[in-house]
Amino acid sequence: MLKNLIFVAAAMLSMIVDGYAQDNLYARKNSVLVADYDFQQKEYKKCMEQSVSYTAQEYVACLNAEIARQNAAIEAYYNSLLKYPEFQKWNNGNGMFRGNMKDMNDQFVAYRERLCSLSGMALYQLNGDLEYGRKECVKDVNEELLRRLERMYNSSQADFGPDVYNGETY
Repeated sequence: MLKNLIFVAAAMLSMIVDGYAQDNLYARKNSVLVADYDFQQKEYKKCMEQSVSYTAQEYVACLNAEIARQNAAIEAYYNSLLKYPEFQKWNNGNGMFRGNMKDMNDQFVAYRERLCSLSGMALYQLNGDLEYGRKECVKDVNEELLRRLERMYNSSQADFGPDVYNGETY
């Protein structure tokens, strides 16, 4: 059992590192849109299919890797939006760790954690594990935010131009 758990943890770490490497390559090629989140969640589904003993702990390991990919994509979308002067002005701060963007993200994380804590308790009777229900909720709520950010980014591309804004190439 311990060998399987170590194997799953090592596989998750490998997928996370590989995902970050791919994200960095994509970011260098596309300086404005750096989020390349897979809404099909192929890595997550693959991880779930490869579960050996189908335990909640294995599922949580898969969820943790997916949540890490989602959090990286959320940050990338925030940073992509902040490349536009209009969003910088709205943010009223420098980067996503100041101003409105930070305040919005902090409030979102607080809401998500409270909601998902409650969801974990609600699902406990179903699967006998608080963490699994909580992590499943975090993944779902993050996906909703990612879809909203994707729409916002696509709208900003239409409003401010796909690659050029005020004569500057991004």
